Amino acid sequence: MSLSERSYNTQIYRPKPEIHHESDGQLTVIATPWGPRAAAKKASQVIVDQFLSSREDRESTSPFARLTCLSSFANDLRASVYLANDTLYNEDNKSEYSAGVELLAIAKVENEVTLVQSGHPMVLLQRADQPLCLLGSQVDFAAQFSTHKKPMPPLPGQLLGLSSTSNLFIHSLRYQPGDKLILVSQSFLPGSLFSLKSDQFNLDDMANHLIQTQPDHPFWLGLLEY
Repeated sequence: MSLSERSYNTQIYRPKPEIHHESDGQLTVIATPWGPRAAAKKASQVIVDQFLSSREDRESTSPFARLTCLSSFANDLRASVYLANDTLYNEDNKSEYSAGVELLAIAKVENEVTLVQSGHPMVLLQRADQPLCLLGSQVDFAAQFSTHKKPMPPLPGQLLGLSSTSNLFIHSLRYQPGDKLILVSQSFLPGSLFSLKSDQFNLDDMANHLIQTQPDHPFWLGLLEY
């Protein structure tokens, strides 16, 4: 169970994320700071502490209502991210905005994988003998407001911690052996990425493809393999 990553920098700024990855694959947190890097570390640590604690103590209570449409551990992950949002809002942004975080939390228990997301990275599923599938995507403001002749630099469209509430994207899927999750933080994802051959879905080939197709656009790329 591994997470490998690659960053590509240009003259355009895109912050590199803070990453937490449990060696057993139970929890992965990708927190990208827009502001002080300490905010991303704080959000990640809150999620890790709360999620792992709730998994160890099944009698613990949560301040957030549990959703019947989600599994027990998906509810735990959702509550952990909400707690991180509350922490950032109350400690960093309640008086004035000073720190925002794009965040993706991924948890796996047995054969269920749950994503909780606010902003980048995009999440794509690579499964044997199937086309690349987009699972989670947060279109940023650069992608929304750029023109072909004048692309904007990366500008997050959704950040954790700026408000007392947060609009999270939550998705669960059934894991199959050999599944790979491709994580991409880039405003303009080339459609040609979906045309790569199955043996090209490795970190080197995908990074080289992104660089060749869009050399002026920075990105962060991750590959999560269970």
